[in-house]
Amino acid sequence: MRERRVAVNGANLWVAKQGDGPPLVLLNGGPGCVDYLGPVAVMVDDLATVYRFEPRGCGPSSPDGPHDPEMSLADLDAPRQSLGTSGGSSAATRPGRTTRWATR
Repeated sequence: MRERRVAVNGANLWVAKQGDGPPLVLLNGGPGCVDYLGPVAVMVDDLATVYRFEPRGCGPSSPDGPHDPEMSLADLDAPRQSLGTSGGSSAATRPGRTTRWATR
């Protein structure tokens, strides 16, 4: 497993990469849910290249804001930027980065 802190969008985010195969990003449940998906990554790293990261303000990532939905979506690009994936995964994440989410 490779792990490091990466400067993304004004914060230092913890990111990890392990395994081999198609990219799979595991997302935790939000603040207070510090990297509990490590055991899940181990279960599937023979099938996929697994990426995990801690959002700003969580675990070893820096507390720097802003803490809003737009920045959270932009931060999802951290694993790809820092540890490298194919151009196809970049295209696949583009709609999520550019689409505004409706809330009720």
